[in-house]
Amino acid sequence: MIEVDGLTVRYGGVTSLDAMSLTFEQGTCGLIGPNGAGKTTFFNVLSGFVRPAAGAVRAFGVDLLSMAHYRRARWGCAGRSRPSRPSRSCPCSTTWPMVHEHSRLGGASRRADVLDAITFIGLDADPETKVRTLGVGQRRLVEVARAVVGRPRLVLLDEPPPGCRTRRRATWPR
Repeated sequence: MIEVDGLTVRYGGVTSLDAMSLTFEQGTCGLIGPNGAGKTTFFNVLSGFVRPAAGAVRAFGVDLLSMAHYRRARWGCAGRSRPSRPSRSCPCSTTWPMVHEHSRLGGASRRADVLDAITFIGLDADPETKVRTLGVGQRRLVEVARAVVGRPRLVLLDEPPPGCRTRRRATWPR
């Protein structure tokens, strides 16, 4: 659950978020709005990359704004902003263990967690497949898999791939 109260973000003289208050219940939730509505700014506040002028944000009872951005990853806040560009000559799974390294889980489960992430997002490609051989949709799914490696408490996806939610039920495999 995420509770936002009076969140305000200003860039110089421009107010991107103005006293935003809302609650996201546990589960899959989303924000829809036109370009410039502040969706990415909101994700950047949750991630810790943007400091708000005012307001409070709590996730599962924890004050996110009091936590440094690098500590949020260890706490369990993971995300992917607009699609990144992984090295096209690398296998899909190359950077996932590095993401796992910064999670709160031990290294013993690293390979199993990477394979669970692939299963969870429904990627129909071998983890050792080179990124350059994948289509655009599959490359976006690789980004989602990178976000869920390490079983974070909170996954933030800015512009997730089309159909991402409908491909799999939003529960983690056990």
